[in-house]
Order: sequence, then structure tokens, then C-alpha cells
Amino acid sequence: MLRSASDEKAAVEMIKQQFAVDLVVTNLGKLFFETSFRDVAIKAVWGPMALDTNHESQIIGVATINNTLHMTHTSLTPLPSLLENTKQILISTLGD
Repeated sequence: MLRSASDEKAAVEMIKQQFAVDLVVTNLGKLFFETSFRDVAIKAVWGPMALDTNHESQIIGVATINNTLHMTHTSLTPLPSLLENTKQILISTLGD
């Protein structure tokens, strides 16, 4: 049990250090659902998106619909080329 505000702050700092991350990838996987409804068609799903209180964390969300991979990048301090670099690595690794 925490006895004081300073104990609480120390506990929070310890948790931040033990569970600190630089990159999180969250993948919804291949989504299976109807993409056409009368005159409306879903062409893409962008997400999932989340933010971490760690200002250095980079979060990439991935979802696949109609056999097309969609990625998002969220961060309090985004790295400008992270998503494009990730795309290029995937293309070079998996092919077109």
C-alpha cells in the first residue's frame, strides 16, 4: 500500500521505467465484413489509433481490408519518416 504522494510518484516512475516502450505495433489483422452497402462502399479502414503518455513512443496501427494493408502512425512526438520507412521495408521484404 502506498503511504504518501511521494510513494505514489516513485511507483509511477518505477512502472514507467520497467514498461517503457519506443514502438508499439497494434494489428487488427485481416478484417472480414461486407464492404458494399447499396450505393456506399468501404475502401479502407484506418486504425487502430492510440496515444501513450510517453512522449517518445511511436504507435503504428495496422488493418487489412480487401487484401490491402492500411497503417496509421500516432505519437505525441512523431518521427516524420517512420511510416514511410516502415512501408519501404515491408515492400522490399515482401515484394510488390
